[in-house]
Parts: sequence; structure tokens; C-alpha cells
Amino acid sequence: MCSRPSFTVRDFAMKRVFRIYPLYWILMTVVAIMIAIGQWRHESLWHFVYSMSLLPQQGAPVYDFSWTLEREMVFYALAALIVPVGGIPMLAITLFALTFVGWLYGNPWTWHLTAASQAEFLAGVIVFLLRKPLALLGPIPLVNGTILLWIGSTHEYPFWTAPAVAALLAGFINIRPPWHRAPFRWLVRAGDASYSIFLLHYLVFFLAANVSVRLLSLPEWACEPWRFATILTTCIISTSPGL
Repeated sequence: MCSRPSFTVRDFAMKRVFRIYPLYWILMTVVAIMIAIGQWRHESLWHFVYSMSLLPQQGAPVYDFSWTLEREMVFYALAALIVPVGGIPMLAITLFALTFVGWLYGNPWTWHLTAASQAEFLAGVIVFLLRKPLALLGPIPLVNGTILLWIGSTHEYPFWTAPAVAALLAGFINIRPPWHRAPFRWLVRAGDASYSIFLLHYLVFFLAANVSVRLLSLPEWACEPWRFATILTTCIISTSPGL
């Protein structure tokens, strides 16, 4: 989107706001009800309202998983400010500098700006900038990304997720299956619903765990079927019209 000649900061910001906030606010309304009935930890009104803004905060937000959205909003702000002036290459340079400073100084509190986690955003930007030469590799990066994920999960080293995710992203971009046919179109639908799945899964699992413990008292053999039923429920809710 940022590379299009028609790119404007206003349109970019509006699309991001209407993509991120409506569903998040609906979810936070559910959380507010759960707080009121004693099914969620107590939170101050100020902390709740501030968490709804998705502005950077040093501690945990009310809805635990929204910490990633805070960093995402910082990335969008950087893109909106830098791309119109210096283009996507300048965005990549800025992300590299912020990643390096964050890593060098142990991720000091700078409202999520100087942080090693910027490496994940940098990885996506680099894949976009190198998309033409990477296209010559076909699906080979999928293999490389899988190997990097395995190495990273067994041998800890700095920034291991960034190159792994970049390789996987490049590989998936290069493959050209018939996306309009099953089962590939199911993957497309799941991808379209990825934000909803990410945002809702924690709440659905939280509710499912409470139901299984307090109401059903499930036997041990039913735990795995219940887990997969919860995953399926999350996917069904997330792919509903409007989400």
C-alpha cells in the first residue's frame, strides 16, 4: 500500500484505524463486562481507557495480547511519517537503526521505538524491497525458513525469528497454488481472518477453560477434543461476516 503512487498519509491512517480499532473495542467491551461481574482481574478506569487507545505503555495492557498491537501501531506511525519523505528504503534504514539501538542498550523504554522487536517489522519490509530477486528462488525460502525456525527453537540466538519469518514470507509469496480451489481457498479465508483469530483466541480460550472447569468437569480424555473444539470455535467466530 505504501508503495502505490496514490499513497496518502490520511488514507493509510484511516484504513489502519478502521481495521484495528472497531473489533478491538468490541472485545474490550466484553472484557469490561467480565470485569464488572468478577470474571476478569480488576483494572482501574484510567488503565482501561488508556489500554483502549493502544498507545504505548510500559506495563501490561488490560487485554494481555494487545501489547503486540501497541507495537504495530508504532510501526504504522513510523511508516506514515517516513515513507512520504524517504520512501520504503528509508523506513528499512530507520527500523534497522531502532532495532540495533534497542538490542545494544537492552530495549530501553522509548515508547516501543528502540526495541529489538522492530526486527520483525524490518524483516517484512526487506522481503518487500527484495521481492523481485527473491521471486527467482521460488519456494526454496520455505525450506530455509522452516530450518531457521527449528534451529531457533532449539538454540537461542538474537533475532532468530526475523530471518525465519522473512524466509517463510518470501516462500509463501512465491508459490502460486490455485487459491480459488479447496483446500487452498480455506487458507485464504483463514488469512483474511488472521487478525480476528489473533485478537479473539485468548478470550475464547479463557472462556472455554472456565466452562470446562466450573461447569463441565471434563475427564482427562476429553481435554484434547475440547482444545481442538475451542480452536475450531475461534476460527468459526473469526470468519463470521463483519469480522
